[in-house]
Amino acid sequence: MARWVVDTNVLIVASAADPSSPFAQTGTHVPIVEQEAVFRWVQALRKEPDDVVVIDMPHRLIPGEYANKLSKDDYGRRVMMEKLSRGECEFAEVDKDVDGHGVILGDAGAKIFDLQDRKMVAAAEASGAPIANACDTDWCQLEQEGVLAELNVTVTHLLDAWIWPEYKRMCDEKKK
Repeated sequence: MARWVVDTNVLIVASAADPSSPFAQTGTHVPIVEQEAVFRWVQALRKEPDDVVVIDMPHRLIPGEYANKLSKDDYGRRVMMEKLSRGECEFAEVDKDVDGHGVILGDAGAKIFDLQDRKMVAAAEASGAPIANACDTDWCQLEQEGVLAELNVTVTHLLDAWIWPEYKRMCDEKKK
C-alpha cells in the first residue's frame, strides 16, 4: 500500500497527456515524453485500490485546489474523484489560517513562501505520506534548503531526471 499527497501539478500534467482529453498537451511547459510518464503514474494510481490519496480535513483545501485548477472532465481530477468515491483515501487533519492557507507550526512553516503549497506540506506532515510532484521546482528549493527535512516531509519527483536540470536552469536565470 502506498499513500500519496498528490500535488495539483501532477494532475495537470497527466490531464495534458490524456489522449482523450479536450485539453491534451496544453497548459504545461513539460515536454510530451515527460507528460506521458506522469500520465502512466496516475493511471497506475487509479488502478491500484491499495494506493490511497491523502486529503485534508476538515477544510478540504486540497480538493478545493483540484477543483479550482482542473475541470471535472480533466483526467487527473476524474482520478481523484474516483479514489474518493471508492474510499481509497485517507484524511489528514489540517488547520487553515485566516487567509485560508494550510497551517504548518514552527519555524519551518514560515519558510514555505508558496502559500498554496502549505496545505500539501501540512497534509504530508500530518499523515507521513510523501508528496508526489511532477514539475513544480519549488519542491526542489525546499529540499535544497532543508525545510522539508525539518518537517519530516518527503517529496517524490515523478520526473526526477527532468526536474533537477529544470530547477538548475531556473536558478541560473534568477542569477542573471
